Amino acid sequence: MSTSQHPYVWNLRNRLALLIEQQVDEKTRFKALEALTNIKATQWRDFFAGKQRPTAEMIEAASRLWPEYAFWLVTGVSDAEHGHIAPFGADFPRKMPRQEAASKLFIKRIETLDACKDAFNADPDFNDPIMQEHVFVNGYHRSAAQMGFTEAHTARLRELQKECRQLEEARVLEHEIKVRMPIESYEDTEREHPRRVKQLAKLKPVTYSDDAVEDLEQRLKAEQERLERYKRIEHRYKLAQHGTTED
Repeated sequence: MSTSQHPYVWNLRNRLALLIEQQVDEKTRFKALEALTNIKATQWRDFFAGKQRPTAEMIEAASRLWPEYAFWLVTGVSDAEHGHIAPFGADFPRKMPRQEAASKLFIKRIETLDACKDAFNADPDFNDPIMQEHVFVNGYHRSAAQMGFTEAHTARLRELQKECRQLEEARVLEHEIKVRMPIESYEDTEREHPRRVKQLAKLKPVTYSDDAVEDLEQRLKAEQERLERYKRIEHRYKLAQHGTTED
């Protein structure tokens, strides 16, 4: 039976198979996986046939290709509130909507890590593991220019840092709209709504897809309508308490 027919899977092997079933077309699955991961198609075929256990390289490759699923892949639980989801809606302990900005941020952070490794490999002074550890401990995020990389690598890291900061802001906003807003008080909604609308307008050209923007705008619009309806009801209730009616 296909693992995708199970709403939950209880071991890493089945979770990896489930994730690949969702992400890679069955007709070209093994050749596609070889191209994506540099792991031979025969190894992937043996894995799906039950002849081979998932290797560390397979798990790392899948986690880097689809990082929004990585936490679920290795633990079996999701943290959808912060963008760590499960395929086929198999979130546990609760299901939450997918957060696009979080997924993009994870991918961009992996890209940043790879850019750091490329910079290390391009300069013999950074081949020393102690030097590499020192750079990471001090934080690439503080100032790319202070890390001593080449001008090209420094410029690339600065651009990636900027993109990560934008996506971090976008992730917080998307979390607010999709997770916090539906359960917060109307007073909080009224206070925060103008800021959220303005922030979305600023971020949407660089961080969200058109579909994601439309979804977030619709959620904000629906919440505004609920807020206005609540205020009308509250107003009528207060009038009734004083024994008056609207003209």
